[in-house]
Amino acid sequence: MTMSGSDRTAAPTITALDRRPFAASAKLAASIMKVYQQGFIHLECLS
Repeated sequence: MTMSGSDRTAAPTITALDRRPFAASAKLAASIMKVYQQGFIHLECLS
């Protein structure tokens, strides 16, 4: 169970380094999901 201990120390560093790219990719994923859900609803309505 040494990995959980090292993960705890690595997590803040990763978060600090990847905060901006992660926020950007999260926004991108959210917009893709919105478009996908809208398209899916349209497909459901058409069929």
